[in-house]
Amino acid sequence: MSEKSESRANKLVTIVCRSIGRPVLKDALDSISAQFYKPIEVILVNSSEKPLENFIPSDLQVTIINQTKPLSRADAANAGIDAAKGSLLLFLDDDDYLSNDHITNLVSLMNSDSTIRAVYSGTQKVNSNGEYLDQIFSTEFDPILLMRDNYIPIHSMLFEKSLIDEGCRFDPQFEIYEDWDFWLQLAQKTKFVHLPEVTAFYRSGGESGTALTEDREKFTPGSKISKARTKIFKKWKFQWTGDQINMLIGESYKEFAEGYNILEIEHNKMREEYKSLKVKEDAYKRELALIGSSLQESLANISDLRVELTHRMSTEKHLRLHEVQLETALREILNSHSWKFTSPLRKLSVLLKKFFGIFTPYKTKTHTENTQREKANSVISKNRKSQLEEETNQIKTPIKAERNKSEYEDKAKRVFDALLTSSNRLTFPKSKDINLSIIIVLYNQAHLSLLCLKSILRHADVEYEVVIIDNASTDRTKDLLSRIDNAKVITNRENIGFLKAVNQGGEISKGKYILLLNNDAILREKSLSRAIHTIEESKDIGAVGGKIELIDGTLQEAGNIIWNDGSCIGYGRGENPADPQFMFKRQVDYCSGAFLLFRKTDFLALNGFDTRFSPAYYEETDFCIRLHKLGLKVIYDPSVIIVHYEFGSSKNISDAITLQEKNRTTLVEKHKEWLEAKYAPNEGNIQIARSANDYKNILFIDD
Repeated sequence: MSEKSESRANKLVTIVCRSIGRPVLKDALDSISAQFYKPIEVILVNSSEKPLENFIPSDLQVTIINQTKPLSRADAANAGIDAAKGSLLLFLDDDDYLSNDHITNLVSLMNSDSTIRAVYSGTQKVNSNGEYLDQIFSTEFDPILLMRDNYIPIHSMLFEKSLIDEGCRFDPQFEIYEDWDFWLQLAQKTKFVHLPEVTAFYRSGGESGTALTEDREKFTPGSKISKARTKIFKKWKFQWTGDQINMLIGESYKEFAEGYNILEIEHNKMREEYKSLKVKEDAYKRELALIGSSLQESLANISDLRVELTHRMSTEKHLRLHEVQLETALREILNSHSWKFTSPLRKLSVLLKKFFGIFTPYKTKTHTENTQREKANSVISKNRKSQLEEETNQIKTPIKAERNKSEYEDKAKRVFDALLTSSNRLTFPKSKDINLSIIIVLYNQAHLSLLCLKSILRHADVEYEVVIIDNASTDRTKDLLSRIDNAKVITNRENIGFLKAVNQGGEISKGKYILLLNNDAILREKSLSRAIHTIEESKDIGAVGGKIELIDGTLQEAGNIIWNDGSCIGYGRGENPADPQFMFKRQVDYCSGAFLLFRKTDFLALNGFDTRFSPAYYEETDFCIRLHKLGLKVIYDPSVIIVHYEFGSSKNISDAITLQEKNRTTLVEKHKEWLEAKYAPNEGNIQIARSANDYKNILFIDD
């Protein structure tokens, strides 16, 4: 270490603090008291005519220089310099403050090189509350740049007092920028060394008059800050050399050129972006025109479809009325006195036909001819009988179904009334290990919902929870919900539809599996455990549906077929549910949401039901197709059985049909490629389309 460096070690540092008696003086003095470096001398120049003793920390030695009248900033600084005894000087205004290692860092840097006579740190700008602002003063020393602007806050600089002895003083003519002028004086004597570390803090909005919001005010003639800068340049223009002024102009030109180049690059980028955006705009305009044309065509098609649908609905209405009339006429015939009176005659006629048929003479024919004739007569007789029975059944079936529904509803209403007049409650079990979440969506039909819930209580044979979403029912559903314990219930203020309600239920369900169960369906024994057993048979099974029977005892569906036009058909509708063709487990296109079991993880992975199918219909069809696309199977299990009222939550059948047709179009648009591999809607394709395994079938016959 040099002799001069050794002489600086632990030398006295004088801090001159100029104050006008502001409360923040305490923060400034506290930051001096907290300095790691010792020894420090503090000269407090009081320019306020107020006592400042109350601001001084008890552990800090301070020399106060009181004035008989307020001093200018330059005069206050010079008064502090004259009283200083330290060999190193630092200025601190009363609204600024230092970090506790500020002086230590600066002295260490000076001690590292004996030629260093002035050092300054980085400075953080803060607001009046001490909160950091987005500006840090930390510019490397450049004497040419210092000729143009002051970039060194006064308290960031530590310098040798010997520079004062060489004639550097604060110039009283400067009310603003007195520190800039002082730095220009010091820069004539020595180079400054910059320490980038931030250890000084400059409070915005002080009394220096240099706190600007816009740089352009510096160069606006007549402004306060512009006048102060003009005064600096008037003093220094004759002291700077021609080389210095030339370098200043060159530096300014260099910055201007760099700024221009940056702007030019940005301008070129923006021009290219504009061209790209223009190309996209033109493409969007063309696409928009195509969409508009397609939309107009679609609207025209919709209008035609509405006319056709209205016609079909009207035809259906008249056909049903005709069926009722035929049924009534048949009943009147069967109950008429003439029909009953002629009953013996009809029986006698049958006996006579049989008797005389035995002795009817035949023309001489070979045995083969007689045999063929008998077979032909038998076939004709059977065909006529079959045709008659079929025509009679076609008349009776719709009426019977409507009658069954009416009786079923009356029974359900009686059960519901009995519940409300009793003290009974529907209490579902509490389970810690929930394996199955049963989601039920309600919209009116409280009596049907009651039968559904009672069937769960009676036949559930797994660990489960019940999740109920009420879509703003207006009937007695509220009374039903008040009788239910241990179920999760969401009550919507409006009818958001089946689809969105299911998505709501899926979000709060806790089970590994989710079961969608219609509120107008009744669960059969062991159906839950059998469905879960089936889905757990293989990881590539994505969903399980069951056999759905209607309340008249016929089959609604045993799995469903999706045709290539997006239309669907419930396999086996109207048939005997016990027929062998409906009694084996198989892979299908999809199963109805009246009973559909699947893993919650798959439901969440597919983001639930697609809201494009809102409020209802085809949402489970779309969901099963998406499962297929993931490589998962949908399985029909005949041992899983529910009884379904059907259309229990629809206002009327025609509304349901309208919704189905609308969403069929959406399904076709979404899954066009997948549907192309399906069979055409043809009765002859039902047998092969009922299974979705895409394998050829082989029949083995064992004698």
